[in-house]
Amino acid sequence: MSAGIAVITLHNGTRITIDCGMVEGIDELIRFVDVWQSGRRGGADINAIDPNGNPVKVSIEYRDVLRVDFPEVTS
Repeated sequence: MSAGIAVITLHNGTRITIDCGMVEGIDELIRFVDVWQSGRRGGADINAIDPNGNPVKVSIEYRDVLRVDFPEVTS
């Protein structure tokens, strides 16, 4: 199974790209979305990739998240 990228879009239009090509990336994204959908306050640090493909750590407040677009998973 391979996965692509997920994109977290904030209310201000910022798009945060998450590499879901490894189990750790998809697991981290699922945990983030579970907490976000629960309505919990606060935020999280999440591993993302910048436009050049370099890994970066991003702090996101749950209230700032507009939507999360998951990758299509293919086998």
